[in-house]
Amino acid sequence: MTQVALRSGLIGGLVCVLYNFTLYLAGLEYFAHRWLPMGIFVIVFFFQFQTAYTVRRNNSTSDQSAGSLDTSVGSASPSAMGYLSYGQAYKVMVIVGLLSLAVLMLYNIILYNVVNTDLASMVKEITIERMVQTMENWNVADTIIDETVTEFDKVLEDSYKPLGAIKSFLVQSLFIVVMTAFFALIPKRIAAY
Repeated sequence: MTQVALRSGLIGGLVCVLYNFTLYLAGLEYFAHRWLPMGIFVIVFFFQFQTAYTVRRNNSTSDQSAGSLDTSVGSASPSAMGYLSYGQAYKVMVIVGLLSLAVLMLYNIILYNVVNTDLASMVKEITIERMVQTMENWNVADTIIDETVTEFDKVLEDSYKPLGAIKSFLVQSLFIVVMTAFFALIPKRIAAY
């Protein structure tokens, strides 16, 4: 079960890296976009569910080899789909989510600090421009915009450094752990007795 989760977490992380790299190649317009990077969470959640269902199906296979699977014609017993407790689902899904994010974090550290050291300042500039534009559209006072930009500039400056990437990873991990607590209810199935 843990090996399946580790393998899926690594594959999920590599798919996240490929998605992020595709956005990078598409240009800063896409790479610095507000919502497109959220696709990473969609990828992570997909791999979490896929892994949980794989483990559940594997539990069905182990039941079948033990002879507990009802194979009579027309039978659709719950054990035919396998079982997965909430704890098992949660464990597997958390491993996949955290490992995927860890792989992506390592990639981002290398991208921003080795491959393209100017990328952080370019993304920061685009992000601040978009934020100012949004605040102006909402008719926010210029003094508040200036204060916000000054504070946000400091936050963004640190977020692309390795320590900032680790902090971001911790925040994203908390999100994954909390969301997984709810999502683990979906693939679970109690063993049929």
